[in-house]
Amino acid sequence: MSRLLSFGSFVAVLVLYGVLGISGLATADNYPSKPITFVDPTTAGSGAARWSEVFAQHIQPYLGQPMEITFKPGGAANAEAVYINQHPADGYTIGKAFGSLAGYMNLPGFKPHPEDFIVILRTDKQLFALGVLASSPFKSIKDVVNYAKQHPGKLAVGATKVGSVHQRHIINFEDAAGIQFKYIPYKGSGDVVKDVLGGFLPIGLAQPGLWLPLAKAGKVRMLVLFNENRIKALPDVPVPSDFGYKYEFTHQWYGAMVKKGTPPDRIKKLQAAFHKVVESEAYKQYLAANPGVEPIWSDDQVKLTKELAKSRGEFRAYMKSAGLIK
Repeated sequence: MSRLLSFGSFVAVLVLYGVLGISGLATADNYPSKPITFVDPTTAGSGAARWSEVFAQHIQPYLGQPMEITFKPGGAANAEAVYINQHPADGYTIGKAFGSLAGYMNLPGFKPHPEDFIVILRTDKQLFALGVLASSPFKSIKDVVNYAKQHPGKLAVGATKVGSVHQRHIINFEDAAGIQFKYIPYKGSGDVVKDVLGGFLPIGLAQPGLWLPLAKAGKVRMLVLFNENRIKALPDVPVPSDFGYKYEFTHQWYGAMVKKGTPPDRIKKLQAAFHKVVESEAYKQYLAANPGVEPIWSDDQVKLTKELAKSRGEFRAYMKSAGLIK
């Protein structure tokens, strides 16, 4: 009889785990048992999308399942956040976390609550440079500053969406140089480069990796890299401090986030798989092909999530001062 009771108790425990959804026993070890959806707020083929593609292409051996990208470019990351929020917090729908998210979360159109998400890892920071056509009369950033001082608010500069790190780069430089541009928001940096190359935009902000092939072909020129120091990959591209402009930078970074409530054991498996890709030859090749991308790995999800919340407040203050939000 005691053996029957013990077996019955064991069955009861199994039922309890199933009904309450408590992780453990049969559920913890088989994750993931199906493909994982990775939500990217940009568009396929963009410079930012390349980061997602690298991980999607190389993470399967470490996860045991493929990771499939779903592009949701609408509403300055709002479409991405809404999509993740509409799915269970089970680790099967994750999204791209990035520096500009701190600004986008302050926009009136951002629907989910910012605290609905946990940043689980960060892989690198992304630098940006101002570029012009090789035939442009602007031979250096000093030429740009002089023209902008003589024509306040007239010189068009294109970069990614309102509230982005890209726009903050522009505003910070405007403040440091005492000038004002005419800001033209784009959906992505790829379109910025296309319009500069086509002669439709006098100055654009984009990743050095997008400018460099065109610069080597003699078609464009990078005027300034928004960073504290020059980098080894671009020794001839100056930084603001070379011209006497010294101020604090807010850099773009890339990583991954999940919906709050995702089981910790599943988060750990995702972190471990992403880290394996970061250590892989494929990621090293990605870094080599994209000057201006600098690895800054972290999987301290508590610290990263707190940093996003802090950055959100900093963005809110600057966006209010710039008249971008009320």
